[in-house]
Amino acid sequence: GCIIEDEVSQEFLDRIPGGLFRYRADDEGSIDYVSHDVLSMFGCKTYDEFCAITGNTFLGMVHPDDRERVLAEITAQIKVGNTDAVTYRLNRPDLTELWVDDRGRYVVDDDGAAWFYVTIIDISGKMSNQHQLERAEERVDMLTMLSHDIVFDIDCQDQTGELFGDFEMRFGRPPLSSDL
Repeated sequence: GCIIEDEVSQEFLDRIPGGLFRYRADDEGSIDYVSHDVLSMFGCKTYDEFCAITGNTFLGMVHPDDRERVLAEITAQIKVGNTDAVTYRLNRPDLTELWVDDRGRYVVDDDGAAWFYVTIIDISGKMSNQHQLERAEERVDMLTMLSHDIVFDIDCQDQTGELFGDFEMRFGRPPLSSDL
């Protein structure tokens, strides 16, 4: 059978991929636990270094340009459930842009204290690829606009298509599925 220990070992927690941390949901977001992976995502060797960077608060972990959005998204999601999912950059002192996917669970403990239990995964590579894809699409849009051409991108296997360019300006009507 499955045995569940009351206390999970630090060794076990440190082997889980990504960062784990816990912070108060009913004060200024003070953190009381971070895993070694969270420290390494900030380029820290010690918890004291991490505290100096973040003020030992959740918002201190989040890049200043992302804070308002992240707080609004978490607040909206917690109104309808006890979990949240947000994406943001870490507030790294070396200005390295490190994006994380954050999954949190809102929990009120037996003493009435509210907490967020959170896992974060580094998605910087994924965000970089997404940015490159968006830039490529912008270039295609610009080229089709400047040339007055219409480009069809057809996926025969999936039977889907995408259209680049101003079809209505070129042909005087909106595109129809039969055009593809």
